[in-house]
Amino acid sequence: MSVTATALTLPSARLFMLTKGLVSDIPAESFARLPQADATTVTINHPAFALGHLTLYPSKMLAAFGLDPSPLDPPSGYEELFAPGVECQDDPEGSIYPTKDDTLAAFFDRHEKCVETIKGLRDEDFERPLEVERYREAFGTAGGLSSFMLGAHAGFHLGQISAWRRAMGMGSAF
Repeated sequence: MSVTATALTLPSARLFMLTKGLVSDIPAESFARLPQADATTVTINHPAFALGHLTLYPSKMLAAFGLDPSPLDPPSGYEELFAPGVECQDDPEGSIYPTKDDTLAAFFDRHEKCVETIKGLRDEDFERPLEVERYREAFGTAGGLSSFMLGAHAGFHLGQISAWRRAMGMGSAF
Protein backbone atom coordinates (compact mmCIF):
# COMPACT_ATOMS: atom_id res chain seq x y z
CA MET A 1 0.00 0.00 0.00
CA SER A 2 1.30 3.46 -0.86
CA VAL A 3 2.43 5.87 1.84
CA THR A 4 -0.43 8.25 1.06
CA ALA A 5 -3.04 5.48 1.06
CA THR A 6 -1.76 4.28 4.42
CA ALA A 7 -1.86 7.83 5.86
CA LEU A 8 -5.50 8.21 4.79
CA THR A 9 -6.93 4.79 5.49
CA LEU A 10 -5.50 3.94 8.91
CA PRO A 11 -7.08 6.98 10.63
CA SER A 12 -10.35 6.40 8.78
CA ALA A 13 -10.50 2.87 10.22
CA ARG A 14 -10.34 4.45 13.67
CA LEU A 15 -13.16 6.84 12.75
CA PHE A 16 -15.32 3.90 11.65
CA MET A 17 -14.68 2.21 14.99
CA LEU A 18 -15.64 5.43 16.80
CA THR A 19 -18.78 5.70 14.70
CA LYS A 20 -19.88 2.22 15.77
CA GLY A 21 -19.31 3.16 19.41
CA LEU A 22 -21.27 6.40 19.04
CA VAL A 23 -24.36 4.78 17.56
CA SER A 24 -24.47 1.23 18.93
CA ASP A 25 -26.61 2.05 21.98
CA ILE A 26 -28.90 4.59 20.31
CA PRO A 27 -32.44 3.20 20.14
CA ALA A 28 -33.73 2.97 16.57
CA GLU A 29 -36.77 5.09 17.45
CA SER A 30 -34.48 7.94 18.60
CA PHE A 31 -32.05 7.82 15.66
CA ALA A 32 -33.84 10.57 13.69
CA ARG A 33 -35.18 12.62 16.61
CA LEU A 34 -34.17 16.10 17.67
CA PRO A 35 -33.57 16.71 21.37
CA GLN A 36 -35.93 18.81 23.48
CA ALA A 37 -34.81 21.21 26.22
CA ASP A 38 -37.29 23.23 28.23
CA ALA A 39 -40.05 22.40 25.69
CA THR A 40 -37.88 23.78 22.88
CA THR A 41 -36.45 21.71 20.05
CA VAL A 42 -32.66 21.74 20.02
CA THR A 43 -31.39 22.31 16.50
CA ILE A 44 -28.57 19.81 16.03
CA ASN A 45 -28.10 17.17 13.38
CA HIS A 46 -29.32 13.80 14.61
CA PRO A 47 -27.41 10.59 13.79
CA ALA A 48 -29.63 9.68 10.83
CA PHE A 49 -28.89 13.03 9.22
CA ALA A 50 -25.18 13.15 10.00
CA LEU A 51 -24.48 9.63 8.71
CA GLY A 52 -26.86 9.96 5.77
CA HIS A 53 -25.00 13.12 4.77
CA LEU A 54 -21.61 11.40 5.02
CA THR A 55 -22.95 8.61 2.79
CA LEU A 56 -23.03 11.10 -0.11
CA TYR A 57 -19.24 11.38 -0.36
CA PRO A 58 -17.59 8.00 -1.08
CA SER A 59 -18.77 8.13 -4.71
CA LYS A 60 -17.45 11.70 -5.01
CA MET A 61 -14.04 10.51 -3.78
CA LEU A 62 -13.92 7.75 -6.41
CA ALA A 63 -14.90 10.25 -9.11
CA ALA A 64 -12.08 12.54 -7.96
CA PHE A 65 -9.61 9.74 -8.76
CA GLY A 66 -11.16 9.27 -12.20
CA LEU A 67 -12.77 6.00 -11.13
CA ASP A 68 -16.34 4.86 -11.73
CA PRO A 69 -18.30 6.27 -8.79
CA SER A 70 -21.55 4.40 -9.50
CA PRO A 71 -20.89 1.38 -7.23
CA LEU A 72 -20.75 3.80 -4.28
CA ASP A 73 -23.58 6.12 -5.29
CA PRO A 74 -25.80 6.92 -2.33
CA PRO A 75 -29.14 5.14 -2.09
CA SER A 76 -32.09 6.65 -3.88
CA GLY A 77 -33.42 9.73 -2.11
CA TYR A 78 -30.27 10.42 -0.08
CA GLU A 79 -29.21 13.43 -2.16
CA GLU A 80 -32.55 15.16 -1.52
CA LEU A 81 -32.56 14.35 2.20
CA PHE A 82 -28.91 14.92 3.09
CA ALA A 83 -27.32 17.37 0.64
CA PRO A 84 -25.40 20.35 2.04
CA GLY A 85 -27.86 23.07 3.00
CA VAL A 86 -30.80 20.72 3.59
CA GLU A 87 -32.24 21.19 7.07
CA CYS A 88 -32.27 18.28 9.50
CA GLN A 89 -35.84 17.54 10.60
CA ASP A 90 -37.31 15.83 13.62
CA ASP A 91 -38.85 12.52 12.53
CA PRO A 92 -41.04 11.24 15.39
CA GLU A 93 -43.09 8.97 13.10
CA GLY A 94 -40.06 7.51 11.29
CA SER A 95 -41.49 8.59 7.94
CA ILE A 96 -38.86 11.05 6.67
CA TYR A 97 -35.49 9.32 7.06
CA PRO A 98 -34.26 5.79 6.39
CA THR A 99 -34.19 3.45 9.38
CA LYS A 100 -31.19 3.21 11.67
CA ASP A 101 -30.23 -0.15 10.18
CA ASP A 102 -30.55 1.08 6.59
CA THR A 103 -28.60 4.28 7.32
CA LEU A 104 -25.78 2.42 9.03
CA ALA A 105 -25.62 -0.22 6.28
CA ALA A 106 -25.41 2.46 3.58
CA PHE A 107 -22.79 4.46 5.49
CA PHE A 108 -20.48 1.57 6.37
CA ASP A 109 -20.83 -0.29 3.06
CA ARG A 110 -19.87 2.72 0.96
CA HIS A 111 -17.10 3.95 3.22
CA GLU A 112 -15.52 0.51 3.61
CA LYS A 113 -15.56 -0.04 -0.18
CA CYS A 114 -14.14 3.45 -0.74
CA VAL A 115 -11.30 2.82 1.71
CA GLU A 116 -10.52 -0.54 0.09
CA THR A 117 -10.29 1.19 -3.30
CA ILE A 118 -8.05 3.93 -1.89
CA LYS A 119 -5.73 1.29 -0.41
CA GLY A 120 -4.97 0.13 -3.96
CA LEU A 121 -3.97 3.54 -5.29
CA ARG A 122 -0.42 4.69 -5.97
CA ASP A 123 1.03 7.82 -4.38
CA GLU A 124 0.88 9.66 -7.73
CA ASP A 125 -2.88 8.97 -7.96
CA PHE A 126 -3.41 11.28 -5.00
CA GLU A 127 -1.88 14.17 -6.99
CA ARG A 128 -4.68 14.10 -9.58
CA PRO A 129 -6.14 17.63 -9.96
CA LEU A 130 -9.81 17.89 -9.14
CA GLU A 131 -12.24 18.56 -11.98
CA VAL A 132 -15.03 20.09 -9.87
CA GLU A 133 -14.04 23.74 -9.45
CA ARG A 134 -15.33 24.26 -5.90
CA TYR A 135 -13.46 21.14 -4.76
CA ARG A 136 -10.32 22.12 -6.69
CA GLU A 137 -10.31 25.56 -5.03
CA ALA A 138 -10.73 24.04 -1.56
CA PHE A 139 -8.63 20.86 -1.78
CA GLY A 140 -6.54 20.97 -4.97
CA THR A 141 -6.10 17.26 -5.56
CA ALA A 142 -7.93 13.97 -5.17
CA GLY A 143 -5.67 13.30 -2.19
CA GLY A 144 -6.62 16.60 -0.58
CA LEU A 145 -10.33 15.93 -1.07
CA SER A 146 -10.04 12.39 0.29
CA SER A 147 -8.02 13.54 3.27
CA PHE A 148 -10.72 16.05 4.14
CA MET A 149 -13.66 13.71 3.55
CA LEU A 150 -12.20 10.78 5.48
CA GLY A 151 -10.84 12.94 8.29
CA ALA A 152 -12.07 16.43 9.12
CA HIS A 153 -15.47 16.15 7.44
CA ALA A 154 -16.28 12.80 9.03
CA GLY A 155 -14.92 13.94 12.39
CA PHE A 156 -17.01 17.11 12.28
CA HIS A 157 -20.22 15.14 11.78
CA LEU A 158 -19.28 12.52 14.36
CA GLY A 159 -18.84 15.41 16.79
CA GLN A 160 -22.43 16.38 16.05
CA ILE A 161 -23.52 12.88 17.01
CA SER A 162 -21.52 13.10 20.22
CA ALA A 163 -23.17 16.44 21.09
CA TRP A 164 -26.59 15.03 20.10
CA ARG A 165 -26.04 12.13 22.52
CA ARG A 166 -25.49 14.55 25.39
CA ALA A 167 -28.50 16.67 24.42
CA MET A 168 -30.58 13.47 24.39
CA GLY A 169 -29.42 12.67 27.94
CA MET A 170 -27.10 9.87 26.87
CA GLY A 171 -23.67 9.52 28.39
CA SER A 172 -20.34 9.36 26.69
CA ALA A 173 -19.97 6.55 24.18
CA PHE A 174 -16.44 5.82 25.41
